[in-house]
Amino acid sequence: MCGKVYESHFDDVPKNKYSVCKLIAPRPCLTAKYIQCLAADIRAVLHTWVIASCTDGLKDFDSYTLPAGWSLFTNKFVNWAPTSGKRSTSFFKDKLILLCSDQESFVKFWDRVCTLAGANTRIITEEDMNMGSPIALVTDCDCPHVVQNKANQDNIPLVSTTWVVQCLIETRVIPPTSHDKFSFMYTEPE
Repeated sequence: MCGKVYESHFDDVPKNKYSVCKLIAPRPCLTAKYIQCLAADIRAVLHTWVIASCTDGLKDFDSYTLPAGWSLFTNKFVNWAPTSGKRSTSFFKDKLILLCSDQESFVKFWDRVCTLAGANTRIITEEDMNMGSPIALVTDCDCPHVVQNKANQDNIPLVSTTWVVQCLIETRVIPPTSHDKFSFMYTEPE
């Protein structure tokens, strides 16, 4: 069994290797690497696949594939690949998603995730509020009020990153206002 380990940065993985890469994890996660792998359709497999493959020879990873994640709609795990075959990875294709935050790392990460999933993205700032016709504006609770007001005026839903993750898990564009946790201002009740 041969391979290469990319431990540090997702950016180290060449795009032409996505189809043969695997993310090794103990369970479905909401880590940066797991989310990026969802967006790029790099399958996550249980760490026991590595152990079994080292012990007994290379094993088929299908029986070790982890779920894509937890669905807020069905309250159960969603399989990475449906029983019908390959995961749909084109649901964000040609869709415009706006991004806005005072945190550069937030914008950079979610721009990468949305782009990996096929979306067109545009970063919105107080200086540049050319919003166009997006499906949503992904932001956080620090979104400038002037941007919030412009988005509301243009009927553009302001959503949290939970919306993006749920779209990736469900492999479809979910209506941005279909769950309370999609609101950029949502906080868990105490």
